[in-house]
Amino acid sequence: MNEFKLFRAGYITILGKPNVGKSTLLNRLLDFRLSIISPRPQTTRRRIMGIMNKPNHQIIFLDTPGLLDPKYPFQKVMSRIIHSSIADADVLLYLVEAKKFTPESRIEIREEADLIRKHNSQNKPVLLVMNKIDLLSKKYILPLMKEYTEIYPFLKLTTGQL
Repeated sequence: MNEFKLFRAGYITILGKPNVGKSTLLNRLLDFRLSIISPRPQTTRRRIMGIMNKPNHQIIFLDTPGLLDPKYPFQKVMSRIIHSSIADADVLLYLVEAKKFTPESRIEIREEADLIRKHNSQNKPVLLVMNKIDLLSKKYILPLMKEYTEIYPFLKLTTGQL
């Protein structure tokens, strides 16, 4: 008798401002150097697709250029790449760089939330991922997380859902 196994597959688009570590995250998730990594902003200029195969699931990750408000023709082209990657996604992963929470960073966080709202017109679920939290103490990270979750309805996962 054949046993039916639950198998899941889906697309996850990795978003974030330029130089927050999107390509590094993709490489780490895949345990393979697929995306170019550079200290220069906007190194990723096209969508990079990486596939993770596991016994019970397959995830297609889409690495995108840095999220910004386009001002030049080249930025508009990259913005279209981001929009098509969002359209293809089941879930969006929004990567931010952890930093000390200050009144100035509150303004930056609100601007980022506006960018997400603008680009995520289809209201796809968004996961917040914080990069470089090992460089800060908890007393800085928790207020930063609180601020992000107050200004945008990020998807909340429990341990059982992972």
